[in-house]
Amino acid sequence: MPPNSNDERDASALVQRYIVAGLQSDIPNHANLLRDMTLVSASFTPIPRITTRLTVTPLMCNLGGNLHGGATALIFDSSTTLTLALVMREGFWEWGGVSRTLDCVYLDPVKEGETVDIESEIVKVGRRLAHFRGVMRRTRDGVVVATCEHGKVNTDPPASGKL
Repeated sequence: MPPNSNDERDASALVQRYIVAGLQSDIPNHANLLRDMTLVSASFTPIPRITTRLTVTPLMCNLGGNLHGGATALIFDSSTTLTLALVMREGFWEWGGVSRTLDCVYLDPVKEGETVDIESEIVKVGRRLAHFRGVMRRTRDGVVVATCEHGKVNTDPPASGKL
């Protein structure tokens, strides 16, 4: 966490910078999702957290016209990882890590064209492991439609050189 910084504008700027970098990614699904996602808010305190907004597109839906479970997991993976932008620094979670667990609970359907807000927060972040919590709400009525617990492992290369 940046020292003495509780400014929401600073937090939003860090997350936006991470989004811009992701848009230049060689991973099409990740870049496409970030292109469709809007940052609503970001905060360092009381815990690092962000809220993103997304409108469900046809490519995200199952045959029934509802948000697909796999798409929901991808949305949670991306949004919780974005939260790392609030704590990453040189030598600490620079590469964003990789998922080791992603437990999603699906509570209510989301139709194509509906908008959802994804609240993501860092529960715990250490040198090698991080744990996140996510909640997806339908924007129009605030109903929780899905939740997640996400664990990641840091994949940053070892620091080079010796002191």
